[in-house]
Amino acid sequence: MARGRAGREARARLRRQAAALAGVGVALAISLAAVAARPAWAPVVALLDGLTVGTVLGAVGLVRSYDESWDEFREATVLAYVLGVLALAVYALRREPPSAFFVVECAAGSIAEAMLLFVPLSTWIGVDLLLYAGTFAGWLASGIFRAGYD
Repeated sequence: MARGRAGREARARLRRQAAALAGVGVALAISLAAVAARPAWAPVVALLDGLTVGTVLGAVGLVRSYDESWDEFREATVLAYVLGVLALAVYALRREPPSAFFVVECAAGSIAEAMLLFVPLSTWIGVDLLLYAGTFAGWLASGIFRAGYD
């Protein structure tokens, strides 16, 4: 009986995570469209994207608390925002699968790099830093929304 309940809870948690990640994907796509239409909005959009990604990843349990996963967060986020999709090559060279957290960070980093199509490089550097800072701040704030994931 306990095993069945645990399985149902695990499936429910996976459904919540999938729904949250789908929402993040839609938000990132909309933000890229917003920057395409209004390049001057790029800094604000990047900060909001970072806050969204960080908060959702922490709240749904893909990233654990600060003390438990600082190393993974720092490495994955820096790799994703510096290299974008090419960061997957780092994992391929290491011959280890990337975490779900890393894949979402990679998607956000790729969106940041796609913003280069619409803003000058000097603006984009600030945009990328705001996205990174927003992700970090969102992750720290996600503890408010975290429901005690294992």
